[in-house]
Amino acid sequence: MNCQIFFFDLLCSYFMKILFYSTNSNKFDCKTFKINSFPTCKMEFDELANCFPEHEFFVVTQTPGMFLIDLFDDGSFSKSEKVKYFVINSDESFSAEKFSETILKINPDVAISVSFWTTPFDWLFIKDSLVADILNSNGIKTYCATNETSFISFDKNLTNQKVNELILNKKIKNLKIPKSIYVHHELFCSEKNKINVQENVYKEYIFSEIKKLNFPVIIKDNYCTSSYGMEVATSYNQVITFLNSKRNNSDRIIQEYIEGINFGTEIYSNKNKNKITHHVHSPFIFSTNKYGITSPKQSVKIGPIKNPKFKISKLKKSLQQLACELKFCGITQVDLILKNDEWYLLEINSRVSGMSKTYASSMNKSLLQILTELTQEKKLKSIFERKNQKENLVINFKVSIQTENQMEEISKIKNVKYVNQLHNLEAKQDREKGFCEIVLGNTKNFEQLKLIFDDFVNENKLYVDETLLQGAYDLFNLFKKF
Repeated sequence: MNCQIFFFDLLCSYFMKILFYSTNSNKFDCKTFKINSFPTCKMEFDELANCFPEHEFFVVTQTPGMFLIDLFDDGSFSKSEKVKYFVINSDESFSAEKFSETILKINPDVAISVSFWTTPFDWLFIKDSLVADILNSNGIKTYCATNETSFISFDKNLTNQKVNELILNKKIKNLKIPKSIYVHHELFCSEKNKINVQENVYKEYIFSEIKKLNFPVIIKDNYCTSSYGMEVATSYNQVITFLNSKRNNSDRIIQEYIEGINFGTEIYSNKNKNKITHHVHSPFIFSTNKYGITSPKQSVKIGPIKNPKFKISKLKKSLQQLACELKFCGITQVDLILKNDEWYLLEINSRVSGMSKTYASSMNKSLLQILTELTQEKKLKSIFERKNQKENLVINFKVSIQTENQMEEISKIKNVKYVNQLHNLEAKQDREKGFCEIVLGNTKNFEQLKLIFDDFVNENKLYVDETLLQGAYDLFNLFKKF
């Protein structure tokens, strides 16, 4: 990737100790759950140090340290000689306070959270925010969502409430939230474990509210990554059957299904003194499965989309308002649907997402470079704004699980920008075993991107699973309508 555009800013910059960090709350077994990527984290850190030779870089993370370290089966990891590492085994219980102590000993000028996702609760960004809060109180500048913002995005019901409130108060314009019902699991099942409860009034209330919804509806977990375990119900009886079944084992959101085009975008927010500037990226369009929802294993992403027919400018203004009101900081990901020229917000994630590396590829940069740019104070028009003008189209699609050697070979194929694989060796169901994703393209128009994609598929049958590519063909056919 080209580092020449940084040259002017290097002349105006000064030495900083820049630290990347991420926590974990789960035990992690590197022998059964493997994360591999090309370029590797080591390669990206080497490149980062070359682009910013005036800075010193540190990593403090708990395994698996997604996006920060390349972990081996024995728990060791590859290191860049230009980075100092402090890696904590996830078998150890590390509170936010204890984790912060390690960072405070380093005393960096800037600490950047690189929060990732996990199950059963997608809440690691909250722990990273707790760390940031401690660091801020000790005078260390951080790029991380506040505790409040993180908790709002963690609790989907709270997200809906807060955004609806902003919409009603006209703090956010041209944005909607699908109508939804929150189901508190303990209350819903209260007659089962409270012997003095004869009639479950809460359940009766929930049933009456569900009847008012327009069907079909989406049933999703309130606290996990919503794509996992999501259900589609086409009738009231289907919803009731699910809620009364053993599959209903957590708080749920019952949300009206919006039949439209699925999108996702990221918002990068950088601090300069007491001011935060929010950069809303043009969105990526997502494919959906036969049920009309995005599937982690099958979802295809193409973008960034700038076609005015998709009402992108209206979306960006709305998300600027959202970012200001909820005080975004660092990277925030947003899921959306466009229906009849109206934008609906589905979810907010205060962390690095499955889109982050894809966005970076469209900019011909690494994610680490982008995160570092957020820390740079610019006297002139920022590099960040300049590079937004150079975003090229890419496609992110999935293939079946590959060996590490196969992944490396794929990474060398023409027009391949990034390869990443998540592989759970202990998973019993295929959908839980993981996937290998490929980012391909970096071109100016959809016709050329389609040609590049077709060439890859035709010339690399060894790697391709045709059943996983239907989403790509669906999206290319959609673009013909515009």
